[in-house]
Amino acid sequence: MLVPHRERGQHGFTIIELMVVLSVIAVLMGIAVPTFVTAESTAQDTQAQSHLRSALDAANTAFVDTQTFNGIGVSSLQAVEPSLHWSDAATTGPHLIDVLQGDLPDATPPQAAISFAVSAGNGRCWYALQADGDSPYYGRGAASGGQCSAVNALTNVGNHRTFTDANA
Repeated sequence: MLVPHRERGQHGFTIIELMVVLSVIAVLMGIAVPTFVTAESTAQDTQAQSHLRSALDAANTAFVDTQTFNGIGVSSLQAVEPSLHWSDAATTGPHLIDVLQGDLPDATPPQAAISFAVSAGNGRCWYALQADGDSPYYGRGAASGGQCSAVNALTNVGNHRTFTDANA
């Protein structure tokens, strides 16, 4: 005589049904988690790029008064754009903008420039460099020892005029 699958009065799920549900959840998690991690990293990069654009806007606002980047430093940039967190030393965390003002090497005649570095918080540094009378250059690189320094901007920007080019 065959035994019925479930006797009357028994309620609940079989072990097979529970395993199927758990398998479906595991597959969905396997899809969702990498997507979330990628989205988070992209958001951090976009925020760092936004900070660099704001830093360049502040530098160009200060540039209008003197027609040179000479003498523009953390204090003058803080006066122009107090909502950003400025630094004159290598940055270790996101939202800090390292500023370096100086002359471009090998430029004849000497050309004043200002460079910025921002940590995206995901191991990448974003850089911007602008010389007197020129358009800005952008770049990205890996954080060196967990720090982003504007000193590295010259070697990381290349000929990239947009953040999209710097992603390549």
